Order: sequence, then C-alpha cells, then structure tokens
Amino acid sequence: MVTLPQRGKVPRSTRCGGVQQEHYLFSNQHTREVAMNGAPIHFTRWRLVVVGILSSVMAIGVHANYELYNSSFENGSGTTPYSWWRNNAGREGWSALTGAYGCAIYGWNVNQDGSFGQDIGTAADGGGNGLIVTFGLWMLPEAQYTADVNRLQIEFWTNGAPAVAALAQMVMGENLNTYLMTNINNWGYYQMTATSQFDNLLGVKVLMYGGPFRGTFGNRALKCDNATLHIPTAWGNNLLKDPSFTGRTWSYTGQGGYEDWAGNFGGGFAFYGWNAGGSAAVWRQEAVTPSAGPIYTFSIYGLTEELYASSTEDTKLEIFLLDSLESVIDSVQKNVYWTLRNNSNKWTLVSVSITNNSPSVAYARVRVSGSGFVNPPGSGYKSAKWDTARLIQVPEPATVLILLALGGAATRRRI
Repeated sequence: MVTLPQRGKVPRSTRCGGVQQEHYLFSNQHTREVAMNGAPIHFTRWRLVVVGILSSVMAIGVHANYELYNSSFENGSGTTPYSWWRNNAGREGWSALTGAYGCAIYGWNVNQDGSFGQDIGTAADGGGNGLIVTFGLWMLPEAQYTADVNRLQIEFWTNGAPAVAALAQMVMGENLNTYLMTNINNWGYYQMTATSQFDNLLGVKVLMYGGPFRGTFGNRALKCDNATLHIPTAWGNNLLKDPSFTGRTWSYTGQGGYEDWAGNFGGGFAFYGWNAGGSAAVWRQEAVTPSAGPIYTFSIYGLTEELYASSTEDTKLEIFLLDSLESVIDSVQKNVYWTLRNNSNKWTLVSVSITNNSPSVAYARVRVSGSGFVNPPGSGYKSAKWDTARLIQVPEPATVLILLALGGAATRRRI
C-alpha cells in the first residue's frame, strides 16, 4: 500500500482544478532543530528516490494561502524568471527537475556569489508575531560546483525595513552546505522553517544564496527548481496572486508604473502625481467560488508623498463582482484620498468591503485609481505609492479533495 506524504513534507504540484498527473516523491527525511533568539527553526533534507506514481486529483473550491508566484520558474523572458529577483543566477532549460525550466546559480563566476529570491507581501493587519513560515527548494549541485556557503534564508520585514535577516542564517548555511556537498549530482529537497517574533509584519522574503564560488573547471552550477512556501491558513487566505506587485502582472493605465522605490516591502506601484491633470489606475482580477453571501474585503498599503495632490480629491479603492462573462453584477468604491493625505509619507492600510448577493459571481476585480493630479511648484516628491494588497473572502469556501485514482509503488532508502 502506498501512503501519500503529508502536506508540507514533500512538495507536489500546486496547481488546482481539473485532472492532472502528479509525481509524488518519497524518501526518508533528516530533520534538525536549532534555536536562535529563542525561536525554533527546523531544517529538513529530502532525497529523491522514486518518481512516477500516477494519480489523478480533482480539487473543488480550493484556493491556496500565500504562495510563491512562478514557483517552478516556467514563466519568464530569456534568463529572467518572472517575479524572482536574482544575482549571478538565471532561468535555464538545463536546470529543470520538472517542466521546461529551472533556476541556476552560476558557480563558474569565481570568487563571486549568487542568489535569487522572492518578496511575499502579507498585509497582516497588525499581526505576525508567532507566524511560522516554511520555505523549500529542490536543488542539484553539479560535479564541480563549490561554494563556501550555501543557505536557504527567510527574512521577516516590518515597518518597511528588515526586522531580522534569517533567524538562523549562519546555522542554516552551515547545515545546507554540508548536505549539498555530500549529494553532488543528485536532486534533493531542502526545507527550512522559521518563526516570526514581530508584530506589524508587512512581508516575508525568501531566498537561496551560494558563494563565494571556488570551482575553476567543469560543470559548476547549482540547479534549482520547484520552490515551495507554506504560511498557515490561520493568517487568512489571500485571493490575489502577486499581491506585492513582484511579478508585475497587474494591469494599469495612465500616469503610473512599477517602481523599485514605490514599495513598503520590495518594489511597488506608483501614481506619477507630477503629471498635471493626469490620472492612473491599477487593477487585478481573480476567479472566485460562485456563491451568494460572502463578504469580500480588499485592502492595500498606500502612501502619498508630501506634494501629492488631486484637484478632484479623488483616490479610490474599488471592488467589482463579475459573472462568468465578465459583466459587472455589483461594485463598491471608497475614496481614501484624505485618509492618505492626512498621513502623508506614512504607509497606511486602507480597505473597502462588499457583500456578494448573487450566486452568479465568478470573478472579483480590485482596482486603485486616482485622477486630477496637481503638479505644485517647487521641488519635492509627488507620487502615491501602493504595495502589499490583499483580497479575502469571509466566510471562505469549503475545500473538497476527490482522489479519483492512485497506482504505483514507492521504495524507501536510508541516506
């Protein structure tokens, strides 16, 4: 009899809906618990033994909690994987465990280091203390890959600055380096767990780091694929993908754009208020479970700089509920112009809610807009910044998993 691995232990495809083939990965695990500053941190290594159990799974009413965007690196342009930042690393076809692409750290750049990571906004509404975050990654060090340090890293960010950088950065680096260097040319799954000790948490940054590189010949890359992230559902499910604008997947019009300087956590979106008479809007649409009764709440952090002004006093949050043909069934808007202006240069969480009274709702669209930009005389900052958005549904739809078929066998091997 085959026993499926528990959720969070061994990763599998995160796609939901329809019937698909899954490859379950079985192995013994090595787990070590360490502590720093009184916070427990776990590090787990899994080694690939068998791939190929065929199953078909249908997921009904499932929406995930905070997930990595483009976790398998399939989406991108050239060596740039969308939504991931990188240094001496890139999206490569030869770095894939599954699918067409993975992400490689370029270990042939001697005496340099490499890394890639992603910023996950949480919009925790004042919470975050005790939050447990688990980050994992499949990796294969090539035969001549050599680096002084290899580490998974989790950072908790609050108040627009790093509250702590990797609770167990040095310890985890030491452990991961030991495991990787004894698993040359083999795919292994490496996972770490860390606990936040900070309130007012704005986001979590996860990354993989290697370096300085020492190899001088041969195949010297560190191949990586199929990253995983788990943040407990207790924090509330976010229906928005790319909530921190990291993937730059939101639609927008007018005088605005994605800017590295526009975020409270990583990059964000900015309204260019110095364009006199201008306007801007940014929006995103997500599929939702059709049902009448739930309340949808859209929240986002906003900041208006000291000289941002609107002649129409108009800076709005909006929610649109749409049917399967994307026709608007209902909508709501809230003007937050003076809320933000009265807190100029301070990140402020603003929100708007709507009750769904129709069972025909299939999509929810959220939008932030501004108009009547004024360009006052003199020098100074004149933009409105946006980051860390969240759309939640209360009550949340039930989750039902139907296992249609399962076959195959797995073997275990101690490492």
